[in-house]
Amino acid sequence: MGATTGRDHWVHDDCEKGFVFPISRRRAEGIVSIHASCEPPCPRKQAASEFLDDMLSSANPE
Repeated sequence: MGATTGRDHWVHDDCEKGFVFPISRRRAEGIVSIHASCEPPCPRKQAASEFLDDMLSSANPE
């Protein structure tokens, strides 16, 4: 548990930090959800969205 949030340490995401490691589908979906109100999309939301897009495109090649 994170010392400042009382939740998993990765939930305390900073908008300006676009580097997300480790990344998983669950974590990327959570980041997109947490940062849903960031407009324009913050680097964190962009990185997670790109990961999910890449995951979908590799799962469904044309």
